[in-house]
Amino acid sequence: PVIMNVSSIKDELSNEISVNAIILEITDIKKLEASLRDRSYELEVLNKVISAGLQARNIDELMDIVLNTVLNSLDFDGGAVYLVDEVANVAKLSRSLGMSKQFTQLAKALPINSNPFNKLFRDGKNIFVSDYMAKSESHIDLGIAIYIAVPFFSQQKVIGCLVLTNKEKREIEQDDLTILEAMGREIGVAIAKLNAEQELLISEENLQKIFDVLEGSFVIFDYDTGMILKLNETLQMKLGYNKTEFSKMKFFDLVHESQQSDLELHFERIQQEPLKGKIVMLKLKSLNIVEIPLDFYYIKFTDREVIMGISRSN
Repeated sequence: PVIMNVSSIKDELSNEISVNAIILEITDIKKLEASLRDRSYELEVLNKVISAGLQARNIDELMDIVLNTVLNSLDFDGGAVYLVDEVANVAKLSRSLGMSKQFTQLAKALPINSNPFNKLFRDGKNIFVSDYMAKSESHIDLGIAIYIAVPFFSQQKVIGCLVLTNKEKREIEQDDLTILEAMGREIGVAIAKLNAEQELLISEENLQKIFDVLEGSFVIFDYDTGMILKLNETLQMKLGYNKTEFSKMKFFDLVHESQQSDLELHFERIQQEPLKGKIVMLKLKSLNIVEIPLDFYYIKFTDREVIMGISRSN
């Protein structure tokens, strides 16, 4: 394609004496415009992947969203997600979509220390094979023309990878790989976040089990807001409220009004000095009062500043 600009030159009597034509060849400009449109679309897909990381409730859900988004938006035939198992020195297939049964059987686990996958999992560099069947004769029956693998990172360490395949040859540019690498980084961050949340949930559940077997009363509430975060069954049954009710209460909602000012003064100093052997008057759901001896400590609990109240016996 070209752009032509034509102008005429006239004399004093307005007679046309010449015609000038400027012709500009704009093929490269049109290619650039098309490339920018493609990059804009790919960035939109990247944003979808980032949103998936924020919205997913667990790793399985994240993988399903990522594979569906990438395959449907970027026109790949198949995709798979692998997560590294450092103990076994392999990356295990965790999720796949559009991959043949033969492929998933052959590639259940990738050796992370062996060529070519050490480049991916140890060096953190992508793998791009544009003529997979020709370069991997043992896999010629898989019908894969293009094979791409991009790493997932968490704190500069590879924790997995995204594999994408295509049955037909197509042009893959460096900009395409750069976008996929960015997706890999975002997926890695999301996986690490979900792993941390799952580990925290498990640790909290285990901690709750420990709380519940304590013979005495046990309560944890937020240092700044006073909102109740945890308490054991012993205290819950003694006070008569259910867990839903406790989740909406502050510790001082339970404390008798005559003691609140005194406790507030003690809690202002609790970072420097625990409060031990305090007889606290707590309000039951029945509106009666129960006196419980509690030791109070300032601690960090799941990255929050909290006050822990504990009695050795009732």
